[in-house]
Amino acid sequence: MNSRIRTLIIGLIAASSFATATIAPAVSQAVPAAPVTCEGGAKPGGTMVKQFTINGTVVKEKKYICGSDGQWHEVVAREEAKISTPPSTPRVPVVVTPLRAVG
Repeated sequence: MNSRIRTLIIGLIAASSFATATIAPAVSQAVPAAPVTCEGGAKPGGTMVKQFTINGTVVKEKKYICGSDGQWHEVVAREEAKISTPPSTPRVPVVVTPLRAVG
């Protein structure tokens, strides 16, 4: 292996270990955020439907969703996520050629 490549790999490994060592204490000392709820006790992502009636007849319906800010937001349009199986990737063959020492 070329000495420059070896030195580069060792340097990258050392740099990543130092980066991990500096981030780990910050994450462990993080204070969890207070749980957010909307009026009525709904958690973020929860939905609510308000019906407006005149003389007992529903005239209008509005949909709301609980946001991460603890407020109800009117829904204009909403589409549920379509979950499907991820596409399969074919395995690429790996070709290894032996290196010969020169010199």
